[in-house]
Parts: sequence; structure tokens; C-alpha cells
Amino acid sequence: MKIFRTFIVSMAAALAPTAASAQENIVKAFDAFVNNGKAEITDNHSLSRDPQTGVKEGQSDIYEFKIPKSQKQLVLDVRGAFDKDKERAYEMKNGSVAEGTMPRTIMLYVGSNSAEDDTQGITVNEPGTEYIYACFLAPKSEDPDGNHRYAYAMNYREKDGEITGKLIVTYAPTLKYRQQTHRTLRVVGDKGKVLVDLSNDPQAFKQLKELQTLTILENLNDLTNLGILTEQDSLKVSRGRTQSWFKTFMSLTQSMTSASNSARLSIATRIYEHTKNMKDVVIEGNAVSYKPVSDQDKDIAREILDTMLDDTKRYGDSVIQTLLDAALTNIK
Repeated sequence: MKIFRTFIVSMAAALAPTAASAQENIVKAFDAFVNNGKAEITDNHSLSRDPQTGVKEGQSDIYEFKIPKSQKQLVLDVRGAFDKDKERAYEMKNGSVAEGTMPRTIMLYVGSNSAEDDTQGITVNEPGTEYIYACFLAPKSEDPDGNHRYAYAMNYREKDGEITGKLIVTYAPTLKYRQQTHRTLRVVGDKGKVLVDLSNDPQAFKQLKELQTLTILENLNDLTNLGILTEQDSLKVSRGRTQSWFKTFMSLTQSMTSASNSARLSIATRIYEHTKNMKDVVIEGNAVSYKPVSDQDKDIAREILDTMLDDTKRYGDSVIQTLLDAALTNIK
């Protein structure tokens, strides 16, 4: 039986300045769970700091556990701790997901403010599990501006006399802060000339957010109408461009190879969602049109998914298998 006892204790010490006023009960319950002699625990940790200042930007601590059903009180104690601390959390949610279903993924973000990749997160609501999570602002001593938060989560399932699941802790910028500061939209025209750079143009970025602009390819008219992009530059950028479904598919599947287990689950979800819409986006002038993915690209995509499904050593997680199998079904 593999038991890890030290990290949660040190984590509790690190949070001591705010434990009494915020997530004290959750930290204690996590500590008791991990240090209980009946729990089989496997842990996984990550930490990122600003290379210049050394200030912490992101953190994740995942404890995968297995306990006999007779020790269910450990799970109930964690649930009770969330209830005790809920009045001090700025966000909290719990629920359950039926086996074999794929609801909208709930992820706890991990990483610096500039990391907007969906793989920078940990899935909470895995199929077949009960789940709960809560978010608390980081202590003033750690983040005086109140732009970062700690998130705590647990999910678990009961099967064959055992309870398996995860205890999760993450540290990251709050969603509100990320939305306010993420301004990296750039449009590059002929010969590499930057036509639009919203990094230093908060007003232009705000205007685009109000339009819910998610991709330049589909919103060139919006950029032109706002005066952010001239009509001439718009034509330069857009003429003859194609957003290939297959290239995006290949990028996602290739990123699965070196990703962590938690990241693979996120990427598998994106692959499943991507196969729901089998179209290439074609840009001609300011017009956007769509064309079906070629049969050859579909055949190759099927072969790749078949190979991934057979690789149970790397992709044997039941949820990942379900998502990849559903993605294969989507490719008709």
C-alpha cells in the first residue's frame, strides 16, 4: 500500500495565515484523509513561478485515492468540511455525473495569467463520480492585490466494495482577473506586418469582448466596423485562408502523447467536441464559408483514433477511452 503523508501537512502550514478565516476545515479534512493509514494514495504535483521575481503563479496537487467502502467516513468528513467553509468561499458547487455521460466539463484552472490553453486545468466532474469544489481568494500576505485564488475539490465513485477518487488543490489567477488582463490578440498581414495588436489597446480589446469575438477568421467585418482593422488590411489578412479541421485534429492528438494524465482528459474532451463539427472554414475576401472534411482526412482520423484506443497503456483511463470512442463514432 503506497501512502504519502508529508505534502498535505506542509501545505496546511503554508496556508496557516488564512486557515482560521477561510478554508481551515477543508485543509484539515484533506490532511486527515491523506494521513489515514487505510487510504492508498498516489500524488502528482506541479508548481510554476515568475522567473524574474520568484513569485508563485500556478500550483496543482492531485491525490488519487483508493479506500475500502468501510472507510467512507473519510469522504463524508471532507464533504462536511466543504459545508463548514462554504460561507467563506466565493464560489462553490457540487453534483454528480452519471456513468457514460459527457456533461460540460468543469475544470480548475492552473497556471500563470498568460496560459490560456484548456490543457492548463484539472477536470472535476468526471463521468460516474460525485464531485464538489470551492474557491477561496489567496491570503493577502501571498497576493495583496487579490487576483489569485486557491481551489479545492474532491470527486469519487463507489464500485466493487471500494471508493476511488481524487483530492485536488490548485492555485491560479481568478477567472475575473484572467478575463480582464488577457489581451494577446494579434493580426499579421503581408510580410509579417502586425496590423492589429490588442496587447496595449485595452479599449479595442473591450470592444471585441462586448461582441463576444472568439476568432479573427469569423469576425473580420467586426474588426473593420470598429475601426480596429482597415478594409484594405482586412482583405490582405483574409484572402484565401483556410482553417483546416484536420490540422487542428492532428495538433490535439499529437499533444496527447506527452501530456500528463489530467491534461490528457482535457485534450480528449476537446477531440470529442472537435469531431462534432466536421468542417473546414474557408475565407475568401470578407466572406466566410464552410466545406466538408475530405473522406481521406476522415479515414486517417479514424485510423489515428483506433490506434489511440488500442494503446491502453497510455490512454487506458476509462473516461479517456469513452471520449475517444465517442469521437470515433462522430466521424461518419
